[in-house]
Amino acid sequence: MRILLLCLLIISCAYDEYDCPTEVAYEQNIKEIIDNNCIVCHESYNYNQVLNNIENIIYRIELDTSDSKIMPPKWAGYDKLTDEEINQIKLWNECK
Repeated sequence: MRILLLCLLIISCAYDEYDCPTEVAYEQNIKEIIDNNCIVCHESYNYNQVLNNIENIIYRIELDTSDSKIMPPKWAGYDKLTDEEINQIKLWNECK
């Protein structure tokens, strides 16, 4: 019986680690970030385009502000995304 309880506890903890919150969804959270920070230069960025480029997007939004490859670019008048916005995008990527 103790072994069964231990196994259930381990499984429960492992599940919680990968349990993704339902409040991070593309239409409700990510699309607004993309629309407010990317559309001006990239004109159209739909769900599939974001999905297909998410690794590069995350790489570019996490760059230091001194890096010329950062997105959104400072030269276009944009500030670096907030930590909350970056974390939402990363969480959405892990949970999609």
